[in-house]
Amino acid sequence: MNYYGQLSNEKITELSKELPNLIVDNVQSFFQQPVAHVLTIYNCRKFFGVADGAYLYSDKTLETKLEIDSSYNRMDFLLGRFERTASEFYSKYAANNELFDDEPIKIMSPLTENILCSVDYEQIRTRRTENFVYLHEKFKNINKLKLTIPTGAFAYPLYLENGAEIRKELQQEKIYIPTLWPDVFDVCKENDLEYNYAKNILPIPVDQRYGNEEMAYIVERIKACIN
Repeated sequence: MNYYGQLSNEKITELSKELPNLIVDNVQSFFQQPVAHVLTIYNCRKFFGVADGAYLYSDKTLETKLEIDSSYNRMDFLLGRFERTASEFYSKYAANNELFDDEPIKIMSPLTENILCSVDYEQIRTRRTENFVYLHEKFKNINKLKLTIPTGAFAYPLYLENGAEIRKELQQEKIYIPTLWPDVFDVCKENDLEYNYAKNILPIPVDQRYGNEEMAYIVERIKACIN
């Protein structure tokens, strides 16, 4: 699992020599090129305005015939967010995520594929990288994680000892920082590193909807909560 795009291709190459059946999960690193001959998966909905869709990189031919997916019935929460607030559609967004727990592997739907064909990937990659760099300059001295700067970042992981409390305070100001992997709280103990990471890492959004003005506001509010 390439968390926050922090796993380099050099490291993946090393691992592939030790693990011949290595599968790399680049769900949080869409713009990172795959390593040759290493199975790699990518997720579209974490980076773009689609409700589903993923890519599998492989140098092997898929012999199983797959059903073609359809997406029209998953798009309402995305369309709603264009005209209303995101919070109004959060429950539908969460329900859409849960749909994939039991969903079989399919070919990407024509609707999702068509939307992705209209995406300005270079602009998105540049904006996400710039936002990550901006946040890193502001938080690198207090972030307990030592980070490299990924291309087209998924989010900026700010690890604070009281990250969970900061998250709650930000919610009061309508700044919503998600808790990733909440299932960790059910399977790990409170003193486990995984528990601490899931609880106190703030994955700050850096996506293409935001620029320096929004990043500056988030920095201001987080520092105010810290102080």
